[in-house]
Amino acid sequence: RFTLKESIFWIFSSVFNYDKGFLYTTKELIVRPGKVVKDFTGGLTVRYAHPFRFLFIWATISTILGVYFNVYEESGLAMNKLAGQTEEQIERSRKMLTYMKQYMSFIIMGIVPFLSITTYLLSRKKGLNYAEHLIMNAYGNASSIVIGLPILFAYIFVDNSVVLSYTSMILGIVVMGRVLAQTLDDNIFLGLIKYLISFILAFILMMIFATILTIAYTFILISLGYPNPFKA
Repeated sequence: RFTLKESIFWIFSSVFNYDKGFLYTTKELIVRPGKVVKDFTGGLTVRYAHPFRFLFIWATISTILGVYFNVYEESGLAMNKLAGQTEEQIERSRKMLTYMKQYMSFIIMGIVPFLSITTYLLSRKKGLNYAEHLIMNAYGNASSIVIGLPILFAYIFVDNSVVLSYTSMILGIVVMGRVLAQTLDDNIFLGLIKYLISFILAFILMMIFATILTIAYTFILISLGYPNPFKA
C-alpha cells in the first residue's frame, strides 16, 4: 500500500526526477555539459532530467530570485544610464522591465528555438539535427543559469549593478561556449565564437518574429474594431 512518505517522494520524483535526474543533471552540467548532451541525444535519457523541463525549473528559480533581489531593475536601469539614455527613455525602459519580469522564465526559454536555428546553421557539418540543437541549447542555458546563481546573490552585497551585469554576461558566454565546444567537439575558442555569432543572429531573428507578431496582433485588434493599443 502507498504511504504518505512514499507519496511525497513520488511527487518530488515526478516533478523534479529527484531520485536521480534533477540533481544529477545539475551536477553533470557543471562538470561536463557536453557529455550530458551527447548521452541524452544518444538515447541515455533515463539518468537525466528532461532538458526543457529542467530549463523551465531553473529559469523559474532564477526569475524568482531576480525579482526578489530587484536584479532586473537595477541592472537594466544601470545599463541604460551607462548608455546615456534620457530620463524619458529610462522611464520607458523601467515600464518595459516591469512588464517583462512577469514572464522572464518564458522569455529565457523563448530564446532557445531561435538560438537552435543559428547554432544548427553554423554547425550543420557536425551531424546534429535541429531537435538535438534544441536539447543542447536548453541544457546550455540551464547550466548558464545554475553557474550564474551566485551573481544574483552578489546583488545583496555589491553596490555596482553595471559590473555585475557585465560579469553575468561574460560568464554566460563562457558557459555556453563551453557547452558548444564539448558537444560539437570544437576547441573552446571556436565554441565561444560560434556562440557569440549564434546569439547575435538569434536575437535578430527573435526581434523580427516579435515585430511580426506585434503587427499581426495590432492588425487583428483594429480589424475587430478595437483601438490601436500602441497608439499614444
